[in-house]
Amino acid sequence: MPHVRAGAASIHDPRQSRAEDRVLIGEHAWAILSGTINAVDGENEADVVVGIAEELVGAGTPSLDAVQASLLAMDRAVAQWAARAGTADDLAAPGLAAIVLVVFGDVAQLAHVGASRAYRLLQSEVDDPLVADALTIDHSLAERMRLAASRAGAPLDEATIRETKAEEVSTSALGTGRVPRIDFARIALGRRSRIVLVSPGARRGLDTPLGYLRQLRAPAEVAQRICAESRSRAGHRPHHASAIVVDVEPESITGPYR
Repeated sequence: MPHVRAGAASIHDPRQSRAEDRVLIGEHAWAILSGTINAVDGENEADVVVGIAEELVGAGTPSLDAVQASLLAMDRAVAQWAARAGTADDLAAPGLAAIVLVVFGDVAQLAHVGASRAYRLLQSEVDDPLVADALTIDHSLAERMRLAASRAGAPLDEATIRETKAEEVSTSALGTGRVPRIDFARIALGRRSRIVLVSPGARRGLDTPLGYLRQLRAPAEVAQRICAESRSRAGHRPHHASAIVVDVEPESITGPYR
């Protein structure tokens, strides 16, 4: 059986009082929740939602059916909270992004809703640069626009996406009152694999050259640097940033990630 090590980091921005990130760590399962799960009128719905996720990641190696059932249970919990909260002017739009990773020996399973992402860090040789290979596709207006342009055979102006902030408009989330889109992916793990989960606020840390990660080995240290890099690239915009780094490797292997 391969050796699994994991580390996590989370940077909270107090300016985002109506949203938060929650990072959940198990032995063979990990998850990040990001969005509106805060208390309203003294009711802490976060405890209900996070409790569901904690039970999931604490269940050893949960099946895909169990992952799906847990995500749908979170969807119902957030939707019920939103219905009770009403539409107060100071209430952030409900919605929760979620990503779950489960490792079964030399295979990993991913499930995600919204704009949280998973990457595999790749390095062909020891001296080669690190590459972040995306394992998920965002549920965002930007990706919908790209797909429509591809199907029409028409070029898409990325400047338009940036100007309209289409990357920030989610097309699926838990708790919106609509059936969430849950995407699953199966990943064959190499001799050494480093999988990174990031919340929407930490994505900028992997949208840049990854030289700053070259000398880092401990998963927790890598996660912390990704969050810090994301915050530095965000400038003055308020956001939380969370990351989980999972290494799957035989204990005797110390070469490049594949």
